[in-house]
Amino acid sequence: MDLRQYDIVPCLNGSELKKIYFEMFKEFPNTFWADVDLNNINIEKFRTDIREKYMTKGSYEVHARDSKGKMSQYTFIDEVRQEIMTAEEDCVTIFTRAEKVDPIVNEILKACECTEKETGFLSMVTYCDGEYDLVSKKIKKTEIDIDLLYNDDFKETNDSVFDFINNQDNGLAILHGGKGTGKTSYIRHLINNTDKHFILINNRLIESLADPQFIDFIMGCVDSILILEDCEQAIMDRSINSFGNSISNLLNMSDGLMSDLLKLRFICTFNTDLSNIDPALLRKGRCKVKYEFKELSSDKVKKLSEVKGLNIPEDKIKKMTLADIFNFDKDSFENKQGKIGFVR
Repeated sequence: MDLRQYDIVPCLNGSELKKIYFEMFKEFPNTFWADVDLNNINIEKFRTDIREKYMTKGSYEVHARDSKGKMSQYTFIDEVRQEIMTAEEDCVTIFTRAEKVDPIVNEILKACECTEKETGFLSMVTYCDGEYDLVSKKIKKTEIDIDLLYNDDFKETNDSVFDFINNQDNGLAILHGGKGTGKTSYIRHLINNTDKHFILINNRLIESLADPQFIDFIMGCVDSILILEDCEQAIMDRSINSFGNSISNLLNMSDGLMSDLLKLRFICTFNTDLSNIDPALLRKGRCKVKYEFKELSSDKVKKLSEVKGLNIPEDKIKKMTLADIFNFDKDSFENKQGKIGFVR
C-alpha cells in the first residue's frame, strides 16, 4: 500500500505497518513503543510538534477513523529518516532503522501530556497540496470581567453561549456588532474557559464548506466548535451572495441530517447589519444564540475608566467601544474622508 495516495486509510495493525515499511524501505524495522493514553494527550499539539520539531521536510501523515467517524489512529511517514510512527488509543509505536528512539519524541510526548483537558488551544484549518489539515496553537489568555466589559444585557447571553458550547449537539451562535466592540476578545475568553475543540475556518476557506473533500476531512472533528470570524461575505442573503453553496452546507451541518453525524456548533461573527444575513440562518432551532455587541453605555465607560485607571476626562465620557476606551489617548490612523475635487 502506497500511503502517499491516501489521506484516510483503514486502521493498520503492527504487522501491516511492518509490511508497508518493508515495501517502502526494503528492510525490516526495529520497533519501539510507549504506552500512552491518547485521552490524556493534546493530540493536535502532538501532531503539530511531531511535524514541526521532529519529522523532516516532505514527511506526510495519514489518518484512520473509528466506527463513529472519529479519528482513532494517526500515522506519520518520514522517508528521509526511514521511519513510520503511529499514534492510537493506548500507544505510540515507531518503526525505524535507528537503534533507539530520538529523545525529542519523548520530550514531545511529555510536553503534550495533560492530567486534565487543557484549554486555550485553537486549531486552524490549512489547505496544502490538495489536502486539508489542522494546526493547533496556544492562544493569548484573555481575562474578562463580563460585568465590567460588556453591557448589562449580555449576562444572560453569556450563560446561553456557554450552554450552547457545552450542552448542545448542533446549531449556530451569531455574535455581531461594530468593530472594536469585544467580539474577538470574548471568543478568546470562550476558548480559554471551556475544554471543547475550537477550530478557526479562515475566510479564504469558508467557500470550502461546500467541498466534498472538506466534508470528508471535517468528519474527523466530531463535537467541535467551528469559528467563522468576520464571515459576512459567506453568510449574506443567497439572493446577493456568490457563496450560496457554502450557506447550504452550513445549514446542513448546523441543523440538517449532516448535523446528526458531525455534532458541530458554529460561532459566526460579523460587522454587517443582521438584515443582510441569509434569513435561513436565523431560523428558530438552528440559531441557538444571537447577540449584537454595541458601544458601552456612558455609565459603563465611566466605571471602566475608573477601575482600569484609564483617566478618561469627565467631559469626554460618552458611549464608546472597548477599542476606543482602551486606546483613548492613542492616535487614530484610519483614513479620513477627503473633499472631492481640486483645491488650491
